[in-house]
Amino acid sequence: KIDAPVNTAAKVTLSPNGGDFQKTISVTATLSNNAKSGWYKIGDGEQVALTPGKAATFTLGEDMLEGESKTVTWSATNAEGVEKTGTATFNKKKEVVIPTPTGIFAYFLAPAEWSDIHVWAWNDADNFTGGTWPGVSCTKTDMKKNGLDVWMWKFDGDLTGAPTNIIFNNNGNGVNQTETFTFVNGAVYNRSGKTNEKIDAPVNTAAKVTLSPNGGDFQKTISVTATLSNNAKSGWYKIGDGEQVAFTPGKAATFTLGADMMEGESKTVTWSATNTDNETKTGSATFNKIKEVVIPTPTGIFAYFLAPAEWSDIHVWAWNDADNFTGGTWPGVSCTKTDMKKNGLDVWMWKFDGDLTGAPTNIIFNNNGNGVNQTETFTFVNGAVYDRNGKTNAFVNGAVYDRNGKTYESVSTGINQVGCKKAPAKLQIYSINGVKVAEVNKVSDAEYVLAPGMYICNGKKFVIK
Repeated sequence: KIDAPVNTAAKVTLSPNGGDFQKTISVTATLSNNAKSGWYKIGDGEQVALTPGKAATFTLGEDMLEGESKTVTWSATNAEGVEKTGTATFNKKKEVVIPTPTGIFAYFLAPAEWSDIHVWAWNDADNFTGGTWPGVSCTKTDMKKNGLDVWMWKFDGDLTGAPTNIIFNNNGNGVNQTETFTFVNGAVYNRSGKTNEKIDAPVNTAAKVTLSPNGGDFQKTISVTATLSNNAKSGWYKIGDGEQVAFTPGKAATFTLGADMMEGESKTVTWSATNTDNETKTGSATFNKIKEVVIPTPTGIFAYFLAPAEWSDIHVWAWNDADNFTGGTWPGVSCTKTDMKKNGLDVWMWKFDGDLTGAPTNIIFNNNGNGVNQTETFTFVNGAVYDRNGKTNAFVNGAVYDRNGKTYESVSTGINQVGCKKAPAKLQIYSINGVKVAEVNKVSDAEYVLAPGMYICNGKKFVIK
């Protein structure tokens, strides 16, 4: 049994959806298109109304202390008045700054069970790590070496000279400390001592602009968030051949594409970012507006199809003795892929939305006319119909079909089945000499099966040119 599609709950999508951050964080809140209304609020602040399908961006952290958290609450109400709420919590952490490795520094490849690396470094005259065990904390980088996290210590005091000895420890936690190693400036150590590993010194990385989403297909309109990295000195983006729009490092800018685009049209968003070393990086992303996919409400004439895993573009060909309900050009019209699965297979749906009377008697599903990837002819309504294996008599309006024919799956719709009128008798076509040459549904169909010439139908002559 496949439940009919219903009006789903509205929602607000937060990006990111909570989590830890340093300094500040830019958050985008987007109210779903099917919402009637919605809002968000930060902590105990005022509710901020949202527009369906439009993104709103706000920044957290400027008024927060390290270790402080704030909760963003949201509410969304759909067209049926059903409200959905949610929250996300953001935690401000101590800023981690990876120092540029000049002066006195060393790296440590930490054992997996060590999580709070400290260093104790000294010579015969001075202690370079405060003089109180377990010393000073190291900085965890975003690098790994041999599968181990790389931690870094850099001396930032005013002592002259350099250490001669160094010990790494897990914040003085019992036996979790190394032996005393000879200090070599810039060396890479592990728990056993100095290694021969080399770690490329962190450099001032290139600035960049992050687009979310980073291009791709969309329907109707799409909200795009552009964020300039914190290490940028300047940056901009532009849409197509439009003007450059400057923005602030670490701050998100949101814009909408699609309102002035035709289906099948594309637009490219180009960006540029320059870091403090005046190195410029550029990039682009292309957005393609495609035909809107609407999952129809299952009333009238419709059917589902459980597609084989290798089929990806389901079309349908449906007809009766008088009319074709799928355009009349093979492979017919495309089906709609729903968000449902049945027996592990994707559920596709076809719904007739034309103005023909009656209903089909035959139906074929195919993978966009792709060679042998089509079903046999299945009965859609009662009447004599042949499939690949012969004549069948089964019919259920709104039945669920798989590749082998109608299944015993059913669809709950709460509607009456569509009535069908009896198909008219076929027209007999005769040559001018009185020989029957064809049977067709309509006189106009004869031109597709007969050669040019004069013929007779219902006692009247007509010419095919």
